[in-house]
This record gives sequence, structure tokens and C-alpha cells, in this order.
Amino acid sequence: MLSIKHFLFLIIASLLLFSCKDQANKDKEVTGQYHPDPIINELTILIKENPDDAELFVSRARAFYEREGYDEAIYDMSRAMMIDSINADYHHLLADIYIDYYKSRLALSTMQRAVVLHPERIPTLLKLAELQTVLTFYDESMRTLDKALNVDPQNAKAFLLMGINFAYLQDTARAIGSFQRSVQIDPEYTDAWIKLARLRASRNEPNAIQFFDNAIKSSPGNVIPYMAKADFLWEEEQYDQAIETFKEVIKLDQSYEDAYYNIGLVYLEMDSIEMAHKHFDLTINMNPLYHKAYYYRGLASEYLGNTESAIQDYEQCNNLEPTFTKAQDGIRRLKNKN
Repeated sequence: MLSIKHFLFLIIASLLLFSCKDQANKDKEVTGQYHPDPIINELTILIKENPDDAELFVSRARAFYEREGYDEAIYDMSRAMMIDSINADYHHLLADIYIDYYKSRLALSTMQRAVVLHPERIPTLLKLAELQTVLTFYDESMRTLDKALNVDPQNAKAFLLMGINFAYLQDTARAIGSFQRSVQIDPEYTDAWIKLARLRASRNEPNAIQFFDNAIKSSPGNVIPYMAKADFLWEEEQYDQAIETFKEVIKLDQSYEDAYYNIGLVYLEMDSIEMAHKHFDLTINMNPLYHKAYYYRGLASEYLGNTESAIQDYEQCNNLEPTFTKAQDGIRRLKNKN
């Protein structure tokens, strides 16, 4: 016999199911109707043969989700949750779908239901807390994290999220304390090291650079802490060191286009215009859709007196991203000169 809790979740899943768009069309999919995508079509055939297999609906939901078929993915998750209404992983996936579909409130309610079902499941509590933080429900997130820490007092991610909440609340001292606790528990927690380093840097602590180095040591081969350190050095106007650190990123990943682009920006600040132009060139060669690289290559060309090349780059930037008004300003500025 179903408990009241499970019965209520079956009702919720049913409401999800019947609220999906184009219900009749989606019902046809379950009958084995051909779908042009071979993976989805194969899963549809399997669902027809095994209509009570929740995992098949979840697999097809993932397939739709990966193809940005959000309504179809939600429909399939609701079918899966009618079969298995207490599976925490199903709630997590449905919440992810809602988030990417810009339905954050539905994602929140999904995770709140998951916590009701699994009040001591750490991944579920942390996912809810993280979502509450994203939605700026900081107090609610803190309460959720307290529940997680009551279950697992040594959870590094819980302290990381707590630090993020404190940082948003502008309680820097407690944020630093939380991040410090996180890395004490897990010295390889790179994200916590980076956040700790950035906060210490924001307070102009003279040893802040050591925390960026600790972030690098925590995850050898990871470009993200190198980028964080390079950005810090750049902000501190230690331009040569910043460039060298961005070059370390390139050694790790020669296709990391943001490193080339940032080197170009640093060279601009150093008035090394030709070197800046060269690195914006490299960025564009790697990614011809990098609209800001066109703008700054155009700016470098303008500084070098190459008006025609500058206008071409400004126009290309404007074509790629019409809302980037700096390119429009550059076009007007140079055309008014002629």
C-alpha cells in the first residue's frame, strides 16, 4: 500500500505529465511512431515494448535534453516519475532540465520535493542549497546547508556553498572562514582555493598570491586556477607576470582561446600594440566567431593607423554581435574622420 507521501508524489508527477505541451503528439511517440533521430527512435521502440521501464523514459529524456527538446524531456521525466516517484536522481535530472529551460522556480520546487523524500541525502541537500543560492535565497540556502552539515560535518562542498552565501551577503570574514574550512577538509578542492584566493586578494592581503598558487597545486593540469592567477596579476598591473601565466595556460591547452585574447588585452594596456594585434589575430584564427577579438584587433589597427582594417574588424564584430555598441562607436568614429 502506498504511503501518503508517495501517493502525493504520484499526483504531482501526473500533473506534470498532463501539463506538457502537445500531449497528444507526445503520446504518439510512445506508440512507436518513427522519429528522425535514430537514438530517440530506438528508445521509442523500446518504450513501446517496455512501457513500465522508467529508465527507458529517463534515457529518452536525456536524449531530448541533449538536443534541447525540453518539453519532450520534461514529459518523459514525468512518465518516469509516475513509475518511480522516489528516485532522487530523477528529481536531479528534471531540475537540470528546468534550469536550462529557464524555469528556475520549477527546478526549485522539484528539488524541494526531492529533499522531502530524501531529507538526509547529501547530494540532494547540496543541489537544493546551490539552487537556492543561485536564486538569491541565501537564508534558505544556509538552512539547507545546516541540514547537510548535521548529516556530514566534514563536507567540503557544503562549506564552499556556505562561503559563497556569505560572500553574496558581503560577510567577507565568514566567507573566508568557510572557504578555509573547505580546503582544510579537502586540500584538492580547487574551486574553494580560487574563491579563497580572490577574497583574500580583494582585501589586499600581501600573501594572496600564495592562495592562487595553492589552487594551481591542487589540480595540476587544470587551466582554471592559472587563469585566475593571471587575472589577479593583471589587476595588480603585474603585466609581465600575467602574460607569463597566461602562456602557462597555453602550454597546458593550446586551443584555449581566452588565454590568447587576454594576452592581447594585457599588451594593449602595456601599449604594445603590435603584440596585441598579433594575439587578437591568433584568437580569431582559433575562433572566427569571437566578436570581441575582432573589436580589439580593430582597435589595435586603429592605433596603428590602419583605418580600413579597423573598420572591417568593427563591422565584423557588429555583424556577429549587434548589441556590442563599442564596435558601432568605432565605425562612426572612423567614418566621421574620413
